[in-house]
Amino acid sequence: MSDKTVTTAADFELFMREFRELQELLGLTGIRVGFLHTPLGPSVRARLRHRPNGSVAAAMLNSELPLLVQGREELIKYYARHEVLHLLLVRLADEARSRFTSVESIKAASEEIVNRLMSALPWDSV
Repeated sequence: MSDKTVTTAADFELFMREFRELQELLGLTGIRVGFLHTPLGPSVRARLRHRPNGSVAAAMLNSELPLLVQGREELIKYYARHEVLHLLLVRLADEARSRFTSVESIKAASEEIVNRLMSALPWDSV
């Protein structure tokens, strides 16, 4: 019997749940996110695609990704967290790609990220 399986519907549910939880924690609820459990190729674990204005995105989990049976829950959560952090950076990335970007717009997008993290992180334990 193999110690690896591809991602399952339960893995996908966990991915969505973890993504949404962190999306809310970071205050990114103004971005509508759809989810797909689909083949993404052998080297891709998960992916985030978004429209240039950042209001709509798709978070995808590779349905053909072989995972070890043991420890898979933590890996799925890791992939969801990784992709939601890409969502956090959408505005900054769009500004950086813009032909008409300015130093001020990059600073504003960076400040937005810092403020979201300041609000979300548990500073009582620091």
